[in-house]
Amino acid sequence: MKVKFLIILLLLTCLLGADVLFYDDFNREDGAVGNGWNNVGPSVNSVIESSVMKVEAGFNRGISKSFDEINTNVIYIQYDWKFSTSDWFVSSFPSDVPVYLLWENTGSIYTDASGFYSNPSLLGNYNVNTWVSVKWMINLDNNHYSIWINDNLLVEEATNNNINDFTSFNFRTSNGSFGTQFVDNFLIYDDTAPETPTGLSLNASPTDIILQWDQVSNNDFLIYEIYRSTTSPALDFLDQVSGEYNEFIDTSAQANTDYFYRIKAIAMNSLESGFSEEIAGHLLPHPNFTIETDVINIGQANPTPTIAMTIENTGAYQLNFNLSGVDDLLDEDQMVGINGFTPVGIFQGHSYYMSNERMSWFDAKALCEEEGGHLITITSQEENDFIADNISESSWIGLTDELLEGQWQWVTGEIFEYDNWLPGEPNNSGSGEDYVHLGHTLPIEQWNDRSNSSANNSDNPYALLEFDFLFPLSILLFDDNSGTIPAGQSQDFSIFIQASHLEDGLYESAIKLNVAGISEAFYYPISINVDFNPPSQIQDFRVDATRTDANQIGLTWTAHSSQDQVITYFIFRKGRYESDWTEMGQVDGNQNYFIDNNFTPLDTTYVYYALQAEDWVGNQSQMSEPVIASLERYRAPENLQITNLNNRDIQLTWTPVTQTIAGISGTPSCYIIYKSQYPSPLSDYDFLAISESPEFIHNWALYFQPANRLYYIVTAYGGELGRINRILSEKGVWTKSELDQRLNK
Repeated sequence: MKVKFLIILLLLTCLLGADVLFYDDFNREDGAVGNGWNNVGPSVNSVIESSVMKVEAGFNRGISKSFDEINTNVIYIQYDWKFSTSDWFVSSFPSDVPVYLLWENTGSIYTDASGFYSNPSLLGNYNVNTWVSVKWMINLDNNHYSIWINDNLLVEEATNNNINDFTSFNFRTSNGSFGTQFVDNFLIYDDTAPETPTGLSLNASPTDIILQWDQVSNNDFLIYEIYRSTTSPALDFLDQVSGEYNEFIDTSAQANTDYFYRIKAIAMNSLESGFSEEIAGHLLPHPNFTIETDVINIGQANPTPTIAMTIENTGAYQLNFNLSGVDDLLDEDQMVGINGFTPVGIFQGHSYYMSNERMSWFDAKALCEEEGGHLITITSQEENDFIADNISESSWIGLTDELLEGQWQWVTGEIFEYDNWLPGEPNNSGSGEDYVHLGHTLPIEQWNDRSNSSANNSDNPYALLEFDFLFPLSILLFDDNSGTIPAGQSQDFSIFIQASHLEDGLYESAIKLNVAGISEAFYYPISINVDFNPPSQIQDFRVDATRTDANQIGLTWTAHSSQDQVITYFIFRKGRYESDWTEMGQVDGNQNYFIDNNFTPLDTTYVYYALQAEDWVGNQSQMSEPVIASLERYRAPENLQITNLNNRDIQLTWTPVTQTIAGISGTPSCYIIYKSQYPSPLSDYDFLAISESPEFIHNWALYFQPANRLYYIVTAYGGELGRINRILSEKGVWTKSELDQRLNK
């Protein structure tokens, strides 16, 4: 791919500016060159190809661009150039400057003062089919010229030729039968210095400093150099930007440091403007924000939570701040609904509501304050007009002279300066007219004094509720929402959540922090969960027989509906003679059973259980009615009888077991029979069999042992039959102690 040294490299890396006399980037459709370029000699093929100029020609033929006579003292000529054939040489040179610039077919570039390749001077080898940037400087006043190849000065202030004037520039083939060359970004300019930049301004943030200035003319051909120092004047070069821009962002500035800035413009001919005026600045304070929690649950147990937060000023300059709350779910002019009230509207940052019911002035005042606002105070004609335009019923306002007749006071303590009384009012008719309302008669905007309450309740006015802030900003309130934090110090705040007026639900709010000098505010999201309705009490809490055996007690219940948003169920237990409940465990709100296996093998259980539900904001239901439960560990069978059926078989019978050890009615799942040839110890008795009924026949018992050498034990088992059968299959012979230990694991 072609490297566009002249414009792409030179202009973008050192973008300069001066009076441009001619510029052609050949960026047009393929075809005729146009733009004043003319073929020199016959059989020349000069075209635009892929946005560059292609010239194919024989000896001393090519293309030329003519100009009106240019007599500026110093002229600069720049272009990108490539030679792509192997036939001898190509040349480029301005008129009346008898110096040829030649590209030999092997890639060597020469200068030849004679113009006939008779005394060439090698400038370098750049290989055929390689783009190079060429720059000429021609001084018409002192007959000097210089040549740069790829920004390398190779001919400096040469004086071996007499330069008269400059009227054209040529690209031709020299000394060969045919040659092909390519030209791009051809530019001619003079030595005019750029204007000094003006209007330098500075805008700082906590992370960077932005410089802006007025653009200099001919800005496509210059660069701006940025200088910065920590002392005045700014002398240290920092960076540069293209002349097409008039802004620079300093991202390397450090906190707690003052900086001085100046800029200047540099043209492509390397001439410089003077320095701009100097400007000073520094990074703004960078507040570090920490908050106790960003999820607030509001319910019956926590109706008005307070959150702790801290702002730390990590900069070296004082931080002037303002805190507020926002709710991104609602439009700025959308009002939050309040139970029992109808929105009236928003005026000058205040929110107004009217009650849905008529009431006394005392009740109106108390209700408004309960909602976190106050009975309306009207302090201007504009506010009075706004209210009158948006209500149509008689309504109380927060004005009274109950303390001293004729000394009217607003309920908020604001200065009483504005009034809008009806003619002849206030008149304290019949005495006791110490309270004010609008709409006694038409027009509705005028005021009247009246008593606290009418004997006819239907004649009472409505309550006008005012908040001194905009909803939804009222969700978050601050104990101290503005002030100054010195450098390196911090300040603690309390955030009060006002949610009594909100319906149940999730509110995505945020704390908004404005810092003086920083145009963009900082936002710290907060989720507010509101639910003042606890889950209902569980009514069908019960023992789950399918999950209860000798080692565990299963409990079950009907789970709450999804609208209750139960997150957790808590299970409590206490003993038969205990007064305090102990939490035994908890399960997720989508589970409706619990297994209590927190027992020892020796526990003789008779326990109570209770259940409590907790929803997403921590509201807890009433504890359920307790249920009684017991492990299925049964009393020992009684009245064990041994009967010889014949000379070989023995029958065992006993009274059926009907109660657990704890005294609760029940039937064991089976009986376990053990035998021994000796009466003790009992732990050494061998397992014989299990029976699901209160009898068992020990076949062939007398055939192997005399009757006086046979001893039996029978126990009742409350566990699953499948479990005991699985245990028995593990080995052939079990002693009572072994089997007891295994069953009680």
